[in-house]
Amino acid sequence: MYHILYVDDESELLEIGKLFLERSGLFAVDTITSAPEALRVISEKRYDAIISDYQMPGMDGIEFLKHVRASGNTVPFIIFTGRGREEVVIQALNEGADFYLQKGGEPLPQFAELANAVQKAVLQRRAEVSIRDHERREADIINFLPDATFAIDTYGVVIAWNRAMEKMTGVPADQILGKGNYEYAIPFYHERRSILIDLILSDDPATEARYPYVTRAGTKLFSETLIPHMNDGKGASIWFTASPLYDTRGKIVGAIESIRDITERKQAESELRAAYEQITATEEALRQQYRELAENERKLRLSEARYRNVVEVQTELISRFLPDGTHVFVNEAYCRYFGKSREEIIEHIFIPNIPVEDRGNVKLHFASLTPSHPVESIEHRIMMPGGEIRWQRWNDRAIFDEKGNITEFQSVGRDITDRMQAEEALRESEERYRFLIENASVAIGVIQEKKFIFVNKRATDATCYTREEMLGLPFITFVHPEDRDHVNSTYLQTLQGKMIKEPYDFRIITKSGSVRWLDVKSVRISWNKKPATLSFFIDITEQKKAEDALLQANRQLNLMTSLTRHDINNQITILMGFLRILEKEQSDPALSAYFQKISTTAKRISAMIRFTKEYEKIGVRAPVWQDTHTLIDAAVKEVPLGNVIVKNDLPSGTEMFADPLIVKVFYNLMDNAARYGEKISTIRFSVQESGENYLIVCEDDGEGIPAKEKEKIFDRGFGKNTGLGLFFAREILSITGITIRETGEPGKGARFEIVVPKGAYRFAGMQ
Repeated sequence: MYHILYVDDESELLEIGKLFLERSGLFAVDTITSAPEALRVISEKRYDAIISDYQMPGMDGIEFLKHVRASGNTVPFIIFTGRGREEVVIQALNEGADFYLQKGGEPLPQFAELANAVQKAVLQRRAEVSIRDHERREADIINFLPDATFAIDTYGVVIAWNRAMEKMTGVPADQILGKGNYEYAIPFYHERRSILIDLILSDDPATEARYPYVTRAGTKLFSETLIPHMNDGKGASIWFTASPLYDTRGKIVGAIESIRDITERKQAESELRAAYEQITATEEALRQQYRELAENERKLRLSEARYRNVVEVQTELISRFLPDGTHVFVNEAYCRYFGKSREEIIEHIFIPNIPVEDRGNVKLHFASLTPSHPVESIEHRIMMPGGEIRWQRWNDRAIFDEKGNITEFQSVGRDITDRMQAEEALRESEERYRFLIENASVAIGVIQEKKFIFVNKRATDATCYTREEMLGLPFITFVHPEDRDHVNSTYLQTLQGKMIKEPYDFRIITKSGSVRWLDVKSVRISWNKKPATLSFFIDITEQKKAEDALLQANRQLNLMTSLTRHDINNQITILMGFLRILEKEQSDPALSAYFQKISTTAKRISAMIRFTKEYEKIGVRAPVWQDTHTLIDAAVKEVPLGNVIVKNDLPSGTEMFADPLIVKVFYNLMDNAARYGEKISTIRFSVQESGENYLIVCEDDGEGIPAKEKEKIFDRGFGKNTGLGLFFAREILSITGITIRETGEPGKGARFEIVVPKGAYRFAGMQ
């Protein structure tokens, strides 16, 4: 419930206003008829809001508002009056009024509006107070953080600069708050530049490169660097962490960075390293140091204190123990690792649980330490309290008295489980790799600086040379002299990173002197940080022999069919000649129809003979990759199209793997359309994808193919001419697994879809 003070010099209006407001159950209303009395009341009692008339005797509403605000009271204030002059409204709002409402009209909507204004003003003021409290708490938190901390908004303007920052940089907060343009970088780097905090708002490789490293943990960034001019020019090692700032809706509104001077810690680490190096570098210096420590107890205590302070910050496991296992010192890392407190270890015998298999080695390790050889390292396993097996590496030093008896052991260790597991995984990976390579079904070799540096067993089988004979020899030694220039050129291109589109073949000479054909595919690799080529060789000698035999058979067959065609064409010419003589000598009209049928039949026989000449070329030459757009353009030049327009919408750079006669397919499609499309005016070639297939579509605006003929048009002999054109096209396409079908709608044009399966098409740049 909201407690309201309502001030008006008309008591009846106060009464009706109190009645209307309290009826909602949200308000408890106190009424007063003068502003001075109201000032006295609000000094003694707290209200959620004040409603005041403007024109009142003694002190008007504006003066009343001024007194309230002058006292520091921020209570919501609503002017509710019958005066509606614009200058009064402006003055009221300028003096701090939250709302200005004018009296008059129907009471119910008028007081409903007043109630709404009061509720809105109270809620708004509470929200403002909450925000201010939240901002004040955040500012206090940042200001009293032990680390130097500052924050910027998304525009790079400084919005927070705590006391630790003032102390570290010597720059007071009031001199930098509200400044942008990388002002915050100047105290550290003497220049305006982006720093770690800017990487929160913008990922900039150039900024990240300024730091020795940048570690990311979720949205947080960590780094450190050396700033030479700090600490009076002695330099300072500075650690940074930066993270985003969010508003209450989770939106990033800026970034915050904390800075810590870790110079002393770095120096401590450096001192520890120097001390350790000194200990391990010379045993005599260590003995002298211990003699001096024994002679002077005070120096011993001071050195011990310094030693403990330095050791405690280390991540290595550090301990000192007597020969019976009683520990006299352990650092915090040692305690954490074994899950015990110092009290549980120091002055107690503590021996980690070492697996039985490693105990003998550990025993021999400690037994090997002698005055002349007091330092040794060992790696062994340890069983943790939970049963987990971990690996450790220890550097142990034995301390001897003047009689040569061991008085103490000093040990520095670390957990190396991750390294050991990685090494084991690497060994297993190498073993699997060697097994796969050695048992591969193809010959594999690595060439570096033009010499074989690795070959598998299949490679030695192919050349009949031993592995020892092949390694170190120039690879060109094994290549047939006639193929060496081509093979060497291809090797150099591969070494330069150029992709060889397809495998190539060449001949080798084996150790026995025989010639073998190899098909090879090579890629560029790095071997021992030097460029090399990895090559896969397949013996295709038998395939080559079969191809040569097939080509020879084809040549003989083509020669025979060529002679046969020649003889048949001669006989058809003779037949047509005698037919023309008979037509002239026999004037009987009844025979004309028979003469015409004989002539047509002879022409068809001649066309079939011509077709066999084209058909025998199918499959003679190996399929190749061909640009589809270029094929259409080439076919258009050969087809008598008349007024028919061909639109070639096939994209350039798209290739299909097909018989070299593929251009005949597009020729026949356009020729059939121009001959039999009747009203045809346009032929269009386009492409579309269908699952993993690639469709080349040829469609026209002619009469189309009747439904009952769609399955027959590709049959040999079906059609109005020779009936061989579409049959011929289908045969050419089938060589590389490509199919063709007619899907047009009768009466609306023919539509042929050439279905190119995956693997038989590729795009520009695709190998």
